[in-house]
Amino acid sequence: MKFLIIYNSLSPGGGLQINILRYSQFLLRKGHRLVFITSDSSLPQNEFDKFSDAVSHYNFESLFDNSYRSPINLIKTKLKVRLLDKIISVENPDVSFLHASISYYTVRKLAKRVPVIKFIHTPGFYCPSGNRYSKTKGQVCFIRPGIKCLWTIPNFGCFYSIDRKKISIGSIMRRISDIYLNRMLVSKTVHAIAANSKFCKRELIQVLNGASARKVIVVYPPIDVSSEYEITPTKPDEVKKILFVGRFISVKGVESLISALKLLSIKYQATLVGEGPEQHRLEEIVSEKKLTNKIKLTGWVNYKSLYHFYKLHNLVIMPSQWAEPFGQAGAQAGGYGRPVIAYDVGAISEWLLDGKTGYLAKPGDPKDLARKIELCLSDAEKLVEMGKTAREFINASFSVEAHYESILNLVKIAKDNFRDKN
Repeated sequence: MKFLIIYNSLSPGGGLQINILRYSQFLLRKGHRLVFITSDSSLPQNEFDKFSDAVSHYNFESLFDNSYRSPINLIKTKLKVRLLDKIISVENPDVSFLHASISYYTVRKLAKRVPVIKFIHTPGFYCPSGNRYSKTKGQVCFIRPGIKCLWTIPNFGCFYSIDRKKISIGSIMRRISDIYLNRMLVSKTVHAIAANSKFCKRELIQVLNGASARKVIVVYPPIDVSSEYEITPTKPDEVKKILFVGRFISVKGVESLISALKLLSIKYQATLVGEGPEQHRLEEIVSEKKLTNKIKLTGWVNYKSLYHFYKLHNLVIMPSQWAEPFGQAGAQAGGYGRPVIAYDVGAISEWLLDGKTGYLAKPGDPKDLARKIELCLSDAEKLVEMGKTAREFINASFSVEAHYESILNLVKIAKDNFRDKN
């Protein structure tokens, strides 16, 4: 089978890029062929050296300019469609995986030639602020997104993006109109929709009609832990090692984690792996709380090197404030055999079994987070048992093989819907 994969950039910096690279390599090992369309030349050749004959790549920057408000851009859409049509004619793919946002009119034309599966990874598809979280109220939003957001936004604090930047009222208005355009996109064009968790599926169904809602299928991200990188759970030393992996942005809750660490009575060393706009501010908070001898911020680390951090630490913390659509860093930790403590938000409870593979803490409560950290690290036998259970559960439920089976099922559904429409 030949897969057409459309995404802006494949530089392996975030979870989505890593997921695409993981399932792409697995598809190639299964004998499939791949065609990539990106906005740049970011296809990492070293990831596909063994399969160069089975991989094609097209750099198509203008395809990802999805503005439909400019008359000039509407004219350009015809050119985009023509160029995309040429690629499809040359490559003749069996199915298309759409990970990015592209013009509705372009998707409509694409869907007439090949089954299209739209992957939804974040709330940006259906939330005007893009994160379903209120900066001012400090809580997750469960309002059905749409025109009524105009009345709730001023009170709920949706004028701030995921990195604390102010969003203009004009931008909010455009994003609300995009919600309705996206509904039309999935109802009238695509043949299947992949949600990366049951939580994400429930969120999507809020903004879709009955027929579109039935297209939504849960496809969990692949958690790939090779047997050569398996970590044997061991009892901690006197000084416990605590790890955070993620972006340094407000909704990831690193400030809340630092507050929790300040409350601990046990001896510990904490490593915060990541980068982002909050890094300097977090370093100042660590200094203000006089924790510089206990907490280290490493900056960005290549995802292939994260194994060493998981190996050296006893416990992983995921203090996210927003409703995580999945929470890959925590699930990855479980795959390595490390227990996780996380705030009970979004899809986290789908991969974290409370009391078995870690603990769920009350959302946004540093005191409860600190209590769960001490509870976990104070029982060495329980910690080892949790690590083993986490590895078994993640590897059985979220493996690349399980992801592959989900993809095959999704492709079958998309092909059936494509035939029904055509």
